[in-house]
Amino acid sequence: MGFCKKLFALAPILILALASAVQAQQFTDIPPDHWAHEAVENLANRGLVLGYPDGRFLGGRSLTRYEMATIIKRVLDQIDQKLQETGKPGQTTTAQPQVTKEDLDTIRKLVDEFKVELTVIGTKLDEAQKDLNALKEQLESLKEDVASAKQAAEEAKAQAAAAKEQADEIQATLADKAESEAVLQQDVASLKKLKFSGYIQSRFRNRETEKSNFTVRRGRLKASYSGDRSNYTLQIDATEGGVALRDAYGEWMPNPNMTFWFGQFKVPFGFEIEQSSSDREMPERTDVIRALFPGERDRGIRLTYTPNPLKPRTVFDVAVFNGNGAVATADQDNHKNIVARVKQTFGRNLDLGLSGYWGKATVGASAEVKDTKQKMTGDFNGDGVPETIEVTIPGKPAVPGVKGQQNRFGFDVQIYNLLGCTLRGEWIRGKQPDAKAKSASREVQGWYALLNIPMGIRWLLTARYDVYDPDTNADKDRLRTWGFAITHYATDHLKLTAAYEIPKKQGVSGSNKIFTFQAQQRF
Repeated sequence: MGFCKKLFALAPILILALASAVQAQQFTDIPPDHWAHEAVENLANRGLVLGYPDGRFLGGRSLTRYEMATIIKRVLDQIDQKLQETGKPGQTTTAQPQVTKEDLDTIRKLVDEFKVELTVIGTKLDEAQKDLNALKEQLESLKEDVASAKQAAEEAKAQAAAAKEQADEIQATLADKAESEAVLQQDVASLKKLKFSGYIQSRFRNRETEKSNFTVRRGRLKASYSGDRSNYTLQIDATEGGVALRDAYGEWMPNPNMTFWFGQFKVPFGFEIEQSSSDREMPERTDVIRALFPGERDRGIRLTYTPNPLKPRTVFDVAVFNGNGAVATADQDNHKNIVARVKQTFGRNLDLGLSGYWGKATVGASAEVKDTKQKMTGDFNGDGVPETIEVTIPGKPAVPGVKGQQNRFGFDVQIYNLLGCTLRGEWIRGKQPDAKAKSASREVQGWYALLNIPMGIRWLLTARYDVYDPDTNADKDRLRTWGFAITHYATDHLKLTAAYEIPKKQGVSGSNKIFTFQAQQRF
């Protein structure tokens, strides 16, 4: 049976099936004046034809068997719905179109004709419905998952914002901490450059011609700062006699070979002058050093040159000083003295040194003191009436002083590990100005030899022979002193020394023996 015949055969049934309308549908490709517009619109309004998703009907295209079967199925579904509604309570059937037996036979024939297609369509529709339901469930689940994911994303976003805020706070804290640490490191680095040290020498001294007494021989405090190619040193000595400046100088090293010194420092002459009091084995320096270099220091400028700083076997020193020593106040003349020394190391056990000192000095000079007048009030004549008188205090004339040469030469030697001992010696000869001498300068000479004998790790035995001649042209003024000392290094910071010295002056009977016990605390 052709499609048209079958469609016309469905007419009474369509009237029954399509008695109730559905939502109207318009097709974009069927204009209102088309001859089939009303029929197509009627079928669309009843839900028998649906068109395509883009809104077109495509009426010029041939209808397939599956499409025809789809229409028949929709008709059957609507007829079945109408028949179910027909017997319901309160339902009237007078308006219902009548369906004859022939109409039902026609429908049956159509069903038989399209049985295969209707079966396939039903199966596919059922499967599609199932798939659609499953897809719908998946879509709902997906919506829930999306909602949950969105909520989780919002929570994660909030957590990320909180974490970022916390990270910013931590970063700011770390930045502040890093800045504080940087400042602290700079402060620590600066503090490392600044060092304090010193020592205290407490002494008991007994001399035959003097009263025994406890004294504080030294109370040294030293501050040193290490800068960029420069060092600075300030050392004071505080004792019961007062506070005195000992060292105040700066060192500048333009290169590893050279060092310039400026200020007040030890005179680079010989060995014993530059040996620290805290390292010295005997309580005092030798007589010749104390006579020629009182205070061991002077004010001026100094250059130290080392040809090979990695192996300083040769060291040159040259300096220019006022020449009056650090114990005096101002320089008494315009003469500047020059000091030079060269030290040579041979191997590990032998050091030799040569020293020279050239200059002039004025001693015994004093400025003029003019007469002064002073008023005094009191009962000078004993009559009980106070009176004021004027007295004159005589002054003193200026004393030009004595100018003389201040030339000295010296030789020093240090021998280490000599049968486990250390032997040191030094010889000095030169001219020294003297206001009491017949000439402007007197010839001075002195020397000493010292032997250190270690007795274990913490004990040291020392013997020293010291000779000093204050005037080689005079007779019976030479002073010889034997000295013995035993030192115990109790700790790394405490040194105990007991010394016994026997001075003997030429032409004088007897000796003025000296016993000294000294405790040195070093820090």
